[in-house]
Amino acid sequence: MLHSPAGSPINLPGFWGRFKTPKNKEAKLQQSPPQMQVSAPRLLTLVFMEMETIRMLPNTFAELDHQVREWIKPPEGAQYALRVPIEFASWDAARVVSSPWIYITGEDSYQIAIQGVRAFKVEIIGDGPPPVEEPPYVSSSLNLHATNHSSYLSLPVRLPLPPSWRCPEHST
Repeated sequence: MLHSPAGSPINLPGFWGRFKTPKNKEAKLQQSPPQMQVSAPRLLTLVFMEMETIRMLPNTFAELDHQVREWIKPPEGAQYALRVPIEFASWDAARVVSSPWIYITGEDSYQIAIQGVRAFKVEIIGDGPPPVEEPPYVSSSLNLHATNHSSYLSLPVRLPLPPSWRCPEHST
């Protein structure tokens, strides 16, 4: 029969030695580095006509407006509006609206709509043309070796495909 040596002053390095508790648990906890919190990214889906793109959710309305303008590249003088389906808005914003969308017109409406959501969908309503699709790229890496051959630098490189290599749907 196995007996615990906890009551005896003898320090046994066998089976029971694995279950020793530290004498000062608090000191051990203070020595360990603080754990970083893992958080899921908040995503934004931008929709314009038949096209969609996924980005990181910006913190302010100005950053959202910048991302929209960067993606659709509206022509000079083109007007557009931003709206959010109530399924993607916060509960606080969705419960006070009687339409299927919440129109984002400024910082206040944006902050209320994104409060506590993980995925946010913004539909862009405008009279401009849709954004142009980028041509396909070849991704590779360029390895540069140092003179002592013990270290190297790897750089990602994106090169556009020559027109003869492109698929017919991507040719211009």
